[in-house]
Amino acid sequence: MSIKLDIQQLTQKETALLKKMMRNGYFEERDAFNEKFDIYAEWAEIFNGYGNLALADDMEALKRAVFFIWYNIVEPVELSGIKYIDKNLAAKVLTMLNTMIEEDKIDCEFKWMLSYYYSLFDYYLLGYTGIDSLINFSQQNDYLWKGKKEMSLFENRGQLGNYWKSLNWSI
Repeated sequence: MSIKLDIQQLTQKETALLKKMMRNGYFEERDAFNEKFDIYAEWAEIFNGYGNLALADDMEALKRAVFFIWYNIVEPVELSGIKYIDKNLAAKVLTMLNTMIEEDKIDCEFKWMLSYYYSLFDYYLLGYTGIDSLINFSQQNDYLWKGKKEMSLFENRGQLGNYWKSLNWSI
């Protein structure tokens, strides 16, 4: 039986897990380390936490869950630690996002993020069905990410925040 964590608790788990991960080494070494110390399993639990919170209408959790879905495809698992994504939960999250786009219920920041994800790696949505509005939105708005964002907006937001801050360019 798993305990339901809130967004702050999940952020704390992410922060602790990021500190636990290897910072250097060959992919084979990192993979072995991640397996040995359950890094992959812990990231899977964090994704499940965000996914379940997202389905309970938590917008920040939805942003993080979608980031995990995208990052799982575009970043080597040995670096991200995100190896196992529950595809059924991911499909539910993306379907929910699709509905929110149809109802115009996502904020500007999320639109900005989705634009970036799709413009760089549109294939992260392959294999999912029933998300035509998400795909159409992403195709039609793939330029939105070029708008400027303050890096301070990404403090205390786990891997999602670390990713955006790591780009080190004025976005």
